[in-house]
Amino acid sequence: MHRESVLRYSKAESFPEKPSRSPKPGILTPYEPYLRARYQEGYRNELGLWREIVAQGFTGTRMTVVRYVLGLRQLEQQGVALPSISQTTELTPRRLVGLLWRHDKELSQEEVQALTQAKKLHPELERSASLFQLFLQMVRERRGEELDLWLHAAVHSGIPELRSFVVKLRQDQEAVQAGLIFSWNNGVVEGHVHRLKYLKRQMYGRQGEF
Repeated sequence: MHRESVLRYSKAESFPEKPSRSPKPGILTPYEPYLRARYQEGYRNELGLWREIVAQGFTGTRMTVVRYVLGLRQLEQQGVALPSISQTTELTPRRLVGLLWRHDKELSQEEVQALTQAKKLHPELERSASLFQLFLQMVRERRGEELDLWLHAAVHSGIPELRSFVVKLRQDQEAVQAGLIFSWNNGVVEGHVHRLKYLKRQMYGRQGEF
């Protein structure tokens, strides 16, 4: 982070939240209303649908359409109502992770529906969402005494990414637990160290430049 940014943040009255970015539409997004309408009419031939939107200008592969139709079929089999096309945006992995980290009360109706559908298609997301929320509560409310229980639950969740996270966290568990319990930290000291390093580089340059 640039030094000027740190100075500006230190003078701010509240934490400067980053503005949210709207997800970029996928290559299939402009053609989803047409595909959804054709699907609801009863036409389910992926190759035929792909040829129809290619004639409209679609440049993607047939498998893109196959995956989309498969998702519609799975939602239909599970009895999940299809969301309104006019309000549909592509649920990218990055956007999905952002939804999992937020409280339900912070989500819009469209986001709640998208998250519900994703959980039904991928049951492991339900476990991930619960563990995410428990971890956030520990951080926000400084409930470090619950860390061991959370680590145990994460290891036995059956989610490889969470197990890897636990392995890394346990390498410095005492420091992490202290950070979740005590309100003081060494942030001021680290800030002075970085400032001195910055001044040294300005005067003498980086190591190996001479």
